[in-house]
Amino acid sequence: ILIAGNVAVAASNLHLPKLRACLGMQVVACAASILSIILNFTKMGESLNTCWYHMYDSNDDNNTSSYLEICHEIEMIHSHFFAGGVVIQATLLAISATLAAYCCKVVNCCGPPPKMPVITVQSPPDQQREE
Repeated sequence: ILIAGNVAVAASNLHLPKLRACLGMQVVACAASILSIILNFTKMGESLNTCWYHMYDSNDDNNTSSYLEICHEIEMIHSHFFAGGVVIQATLLAISATLAAYCCKVVNCCGPPPKMPVITVQSPPDQQREE
């Protein structure tokens, strides 16, 4: 995604090969963002069952209740951390998709070229002065 961003900055002068490279890298960045979102969701769901395992492990009620409170706090922090990662990856996905659509439109690879009339003005040839 960082490389795709750098290529997008390099393509700001609208040089056609750089725009094509930008389009390819933005498509790769979109795929990487989707994969990262999926991995963040799976990592977020992995730690939800750890506190229940330790709830029935000890006979001391005071120690168990304080341990469970700490465990639940850690789980909340963990889920907020990964939810923040999902939000960041979704933002990167939106930026990459927007840049890919822009590059695709500029390169004219995703549709027919626009049929716009071209107006040309022919000026009379310069008359050379005879001295």
